[in-house]
Amino acid sequence: GGAAGLLDIGAGGNFTKNALHLAAWKGSAESVRVLVEAAPHALDVVSVGRGNYGKSPLFYAITQCRDDVVMLLLGLGADLTIVNNKGQTPCSMAPSHLEEDACWALYDAEAAQLRGGDAFVNYRETHSDGERYGDLDPRFLDDANRGEDIEEEIQAYRAAVGDATMPTGREFPRSLRPTTQWSRKKGRAARANREANKEVIGEVSGGINGAAPMPKSDEGPKKEGRRKENAPGGARGSALEIDAEGLDRLLLSAVTAREPLVVDGSASLAVFLEEVRETSGDDGAFWGVDCEWRPSSSGGGENPVSTLQVASARRAYVVDLQTLCQAGGAGEEGGGDAPSDEKRDLSDIERDLSDVLSVIFGATCVGFGVVQDLAKLVASFPHIPCFRRYGAVADLQQVIRVAHPQYKRGHVRSLQRAVALLLGRRLDKAEQCSAWGDRPLSPAQVEYAALDAAVCHTLYLNALRAAGADGPGADGFGRSNAHLRQSMRFTVLPGGGSGDGREETAYAVPMGSVRRSMSVRYARQMWPAGRTPPPPPEEASAAPPRRRAGPRADKKKAPTTDRRKQLGVLLGGVPGDHAGLPPPGSRLGWTKDSCVRRVAGARVVDSMPPGCRLRFDRWGGVVRMSNTWLLFVNFFGQAGGGGAKYRNAASGGGRRITYTLSPGRPAEGELLEYLGAPDGGTKVLLFAKGSNKEKFMFCGECGCAGSVDTSPESVAVTLDLLDFDRLAADEEVFALFHEMINSHAV
Repeated sequence: GGAAGLLDIGAGGNFTKNALHLAAWKGSAESVRVLVEAAPHALDVVSVGRGNYGKSPLFYAITQCRDDVVMLLLGLGADLTIVNNKGQTPCSMAPSHLEEDACWALYDAEAAQLRGGDAFVNYRETHSDGERYGDLDPRFLDDANRGEDIEEEIQAYRAAVGDATMPTGREFPRSLRPTTQWSRKKGRAARANREANKEVIGEVSGGINGAAPMPKSDEGPKKEGRRKENAPGGARGSALEIDAEGLDRLLLSAVTAREPLVVDGSASLAVFLEEVRETSGDDGAFWGVDCEWRPSSSGGGENPVSTLQVASARRAYVVDLQTLCQAGGAGEEGGGDAPSDEKRDLSDIERDLSDVLSVIFGATCVGFGVVQDLAKLVASFPHIPCFRRYGAVADLQQVIRVAHPQYKRGHVRSLQRAVALLLGRRLDKAEQCSAWGDRPLSPAQVEYAALDAAVCHTLYLNALRAAGADGPGADGFGRSNAHLRQSMRFTVLPGGGSGDGREETAYAVPMGSVRRSMSVRYARQMWPAGRTPPPPPEEASAAPPRRRAGPRADKKKAPTTDRRKQLGVLLGGVPGDHAGLPPPGSRLGWTKDSCVRRVAGARVVDSMPPGCRLRFDRWGGVVRMSNTWLLFVNFFGQAGGGGAKYRNAASGGGRRITYTLSPGRPAEGELLEYLGAPDGGTKVLLFAKGSNKEKFMFCGECGCAGSVDTSPESVAVTLDLLDFDRLAADEEVFALFHEMINSHAV
């Protein structure tokens, strides 16, 4: 009875942990003391869950970095001669969790217990789950925990202990593969998801595409997938984090039964055409779609698409567009002299290719960031008609969030993360930045390209099954979620690559906007698949918008002359005037409006009707124009403390800025996607201020140097100030810039 009754576990108590385990983990030190005094035997009772077998209260205190509770338990006589089912001991966990004094106290206590005749109880031998872990005790290393990543540590341990079979004390490495709190969370989530998805990937790979079932790894008993109960900052229901590097690599043979076909000439194109016609007769057929292009120092934005890969349930195809098609948009080296509009004559092979691809693009096409890939296609080959119209396009990121509502936008930011979460496998991206402009393509490149398209097909089918919509007529899932399947139309506009300073014609684009990529100017329109398409783009009329006729005579409210809301122009369809940007370091104004109007340029601002204003989200820090991203940074309120939600900071003397984005917000999520695959025609511009008493300073153009997940809801993006040297050239301006960021430098 009493407190002692709370300390029963296992068969008698039907619990895997007892009250002392929980108190050592999260409770107060006084609660720990009271429970031990009530039931001294519980001090060394171990938990018996599949994921925590063999952990005494001391382990739980170490796990939470609770030096005070560790020292209390040590003083009460805690046993240190326990190896849990992961291969860890209290002394092996200590270096990555506790202060040095607490570590030394544990080492000395363990040595004293062994000298007194105690022996280790090894639950790794009796209750191992077969997984690989960190914070390992080198004295109890088994084959499952070994790996090339710790070979040097093992050699250092052997050199330190010599022939000793059970070394003790402080003079040897006590821990292999030491972890951090963040990596431990990622590892736990990855293991939980891998086990939860073993059946899914086996079913997908073996029962859908006709491929041989994926071999199951010998990873011990399955565990239920878990979500973290609390996110940093206390938010509930946060995302699972995945350590993709710890997963088995996904092979092409697991998601498609046949070897991929490289389409690079008349013979292979004829085979492609015949097989596509056969596939088009399948009920509910859809295609995985992806593209590759040659990387460059600017992210590959100015280089045309090299390969288009498409995959059905039958086979994956790698279409060598670089070999089959005439170059369209201006590449990094090609300049813009070649004709780049839709009027160029098609070659015979381009005409045949366009015919077969039109069949594919008339069906449902699925991919990750697929809209950006399709835009890249029309900019690369604007003269080929098949790249201008798509019957139904589904972005896997959105589809997954509907089919698997436990995952939010930020949880599946990339194809690699989606594969890890849903299929429990690692998608190898080693070939992503290989030489896609070289010919012939290497076997590794062909497999990489085909796998990206084939796995998109598999993930979409996985989503259909999760939503209960698989089988013939599975596209009903798309029809019941109309927003997931969008028809698309690209219209190439004149004047895209003139670069001579001439004014560009403005266009009205129903359900779309004007964009630019690779010196090609085009209008992109999107509408729900199956609905009536909007009219094509037209040159914008200078006439003001038509007002409703005949206000009621008996209407009591006096008519207002302020029609700004009705006459507002959506900023997303307005191009930035890149040629008219101010010098870096210029102070533009107190508000975001002043910055936006300056980027839009005098021609746009002066042509707006009286009372009209540019419409955009004035509360957000990310603003989108048709060819420009505007980022606004407030450095005030950042220094000191941990209360600031967005930790904007400068490093490298101001050459780099850390900017926090929330992928769940539409504009910020789209920016993250763009930074992952930038195009050369779009600029990212930074505006900053040090206090509310300052005007925004234009800091120039930015590039992305990398990103880090700071929580499941936010990503810290490191931006390179590409105009830093111009900013620093003016000593007075640079002094103001440096003063603004100095207190926040890292």
